Amino acid sequence: MGTWTSNFLRYARMPDLRILTLDGVGQEYIQTYGTHEDVLRKLARLTDPNIMEDSCLLELDELHLLHSTHRADVALIHRLYTQLVTVEVLTLGPCAWDNNVALTTGLLPAPYGLADIPLPRLRTLIVFDVPKDVLRHAVLERTSVAGLLEELYYRETGNKRNASVANDWQDRVEKYHRIGSLESYRYSDIVGRQWSELE
Repeated sequence: MGTWTSNFLRYARMPDLRILTLDGVGQEYIQTYGTHEDVLRKLARLTDPNIMEDSCLLELDELHLLHSTHRADVALIHRLYTQLVTVEVLTLGPCAWDNNVALTTGLLPAPYGLADIPLPRLRTLIVFDVPKDVLRHAVLERTSVAGLLEELYYRETGNKRNASVANDWQDRVEKYHRIGSLESYRYSDIVGRQWSELE
């Protein structure tokens, strides 16, 4: 992702960019380049109305983060999410393992005393590879101030299923779906929701 992504974001016509899919490629990237935090910082800058002119401000309808290999700072993620005021669909894709935890924690309404609501228009959340207790906490805290999600698609961390976590958070969304097997890990199939669902 790295340099190519930063250059693309620098030169894209932001008002025309409504759906953004970032595919972290895989573990070989982190071994070569480190983290994707620079890309998140670039996105945070492009979505900041205090920095960018209106004609250059990035206003997305959908954000899909797949195969994340970064462990970005929660405060940075929270800043980005609070500035993404138009996003209605967020995907935290598979093969991120525990790296999706920080991206999920960024959905909490007020870490470190901040009052802004992250992704205030979020309607559909698609989450892979996050422990159930982390997602439960995010959903319960978020819905107490931001209202119900319309749809939540979730696949629990592969070998870390936790039956001891209460399912009281699942009725805080209008439609809850458990993701079963994926047809493939290609970004087009994930964004296109090509998977089976469990009861």
